[in-house]
Amino acid sequence: SVLLIMSVASLFFSYNASANQVVRFSSVALQDLQSHKRVTGTLKALTQTHIASAEAGVVTKVFVNEGDSVELGQVLLQIDNRKMLAEKSRLEAELALTQAKHALAQAEFDLAEDDYIAYKHSANKNAISEQRLRQSKTAALSGQANVIAAHEAIKALQAQLNIAEVRLDDMT
Repeated sequence: SVLLIMSVASLFFSYNASANQVVRFSSVALQDLQSHKRVTGTLKALTQTHIASAEAGVVTKVFVNEGDSVELGQVLLQIDNRKMLAEKSRLEAELALTQAKHALAQAEFDLAEDDYIAYKHSANKNAISEQRLRQSKTAALSGQANVIAAHEAIKALQAQLNIAEVRLDDMT
């Protein structure tokens, strides 16, 4: 196409040269032409997705850049988890304390139950009053309630600890 234009231009200039006009020629070189188009507009992504984190916090690391393709389940960022780690440590300490309280409540219950059994045998021989027997029975029942309460507190703390671990996983 470049050669065709130059041929037409030379015929035109030769025709005009006979009319006493100055004609200038330049050398022709064979080149690859690059076509560029300048357009104005807005580019939109083919698909767009909104993301949200299950936990709020300060982003400490970003693992992808704008425009990167990502896959389902890919970690995109990490949220500061120091507060959640402290909360998990607090729950672990509280769990250990509650387990110790459970062991103490169990020991007290076992002692109160043994006392009640002994007082019951003594009451059958009229060796103690009915009031003392009722007091030992109440102490045994109270000890049993304390054991149950401590056991339930352990289960609740274990559930809270599991939730804290899930929340920590969500921060990555």
